[in-house]
Amino acid sequence: MRLFEIPMVVTSLVGLCFLAGLGVPAAHADFTFGEPVSIQSEFPFLDPATGWIFCFSADGLEAYLCIFGDRPGGYGQCDIWVSKRSSVEDKWGDPENLGPLVNRDSWDHYPLLSGDGLELYFSSDRSGGYGDFDLYVTRRATRTSPWEAATNLGPKVNSASGDMVASVSPDGLELYILSDRPGGSGGLDFYVSKRATRNDPWGDPVNVGPAVNSPGAELAASFSPDGLLMFFGSNRPGGGQRF
Repeated sequence: MRLFEIPMVVTSLVGLCFLAGLGVPAAHADFTFGEPVSIQSEFPFLDPATGWIFCFSADGLEAYLCIFGDRPGGYGQCDIWVSKRSSVEDKWGDPENLGPLVNRDSWDHYPLLSGDGLELYFSSDRSGGYGDFDLYVTRRATRTSPWEAATNLGPKVNSASGDMVASVSPDGLELYILSDRPGGSGGLDFYVSKRATRNDPWGDPVNVGPAVNSPGAELAASFSPDGLLMFFGSNRPGGGQRF
């Protein structure tokens, strides 16, 4: 499965509070949304035809991008880059490639940062994996330390199918995986792998079930800061126009 074969969807904001209809108490996140801001005005250096922003750090000072093509300083067909700023009032700086310890001569994309900013999960089709696309993680000791060599999450998390996107819960104890492995509801499904502490290995992934997954393809989960809402894209019936 290549990047351009993944269904592109209009991201819908779907909270886990809809589980209340299944007898589960509704969850209410303690935050409000601000006014929408044009990505083009904030990131004028980004060409939407060859790159996009995939996630921000919790403090709003780092933006992680996927850029494909022949941008100078790249290593493969698609690389992960970061744009930084000193404060939320400052302008974003030019993108910096995460370097050869993270990027390879491959499709390296869908970066998602943990809440503490010390783990960056991404998907890659580099050699040595277990399936079509595998999930990898790179770590850093502090927020200002360089990223270490990326490591494969292993055969417990990855499968022989395409494992495309990994999102971490705010407490760092749940890993939500998008995969088209057999046994799902259709398209790309969410699976969750858990660990007891941040130092423990991830457990066996379990399909999160029909309350979240659909016969369509889900895409890219993110969480509210308090962990009570999960937002994701989907091309299920009833949504907006597909790109």
